[in-house]
Amino acid sequence: MRPERASTKVRIVFDASAPYEGKSLNTGALPGPKLQSNVFDILVKFRKETVALVGDVSQMYHQLVLQEDRPLHRFLWRNLDPTKEPEFLRCYCPFCDQYTWQKHANYRKEEYPFAANAVENHCYMDDVMPSVEFIEVARETRRQLSKMGDKASFICKWVSNSTEVLEDVLAVVSQC
Repeated sequence: MRPERASTKVRIVFDASAPYEGKSLNTGALPGPKLQSNVFDILVKFRKETVALVGDVSQMYHQLVLQEDRPLHRFLWRNLDPTKEPEFLRCYCPFCDQYTWQKHANYRKEEYPFAANAVENHCYMDDVMPSVEFIEVARETRRQLSKMGDKASFICKWVSNSTEVLEDVLAVVSQC
């Protein structure tokens, strides 16, 4: 529970890598290709240019995994009590999120080139962290990321080291 958070005040977190009798949920899952960029690379690129921009994808799993696909991420849970009837719980699937987000950006890269570049080269988990040379490019990247998300609240909690970029964020928020 994190009551101080603006979004996702309560979130259930299951550690799929936690072992029990030498096995975990992750050891039984088939691995896919690595989609996540190396955090070191992201951080180095983040400080490369003058204007930094950070956005957080709000509730990424709930927005990117279709409602009808969520049952595919179920597992049984009975809190290690073999006498208890198991409950069906759903797990978070970072691979599905990253795959969907990157595919969406790739499909829309002609319409939103700055956003597609940010998703492809400057994402870590549910954060997008590009840095650019000019304020107007940062503004346009933020606008494109917001539009490409197809939802007004898809990317929230924008942060920048530029007051001009933050004023642009505030102007959009005040119009909502």
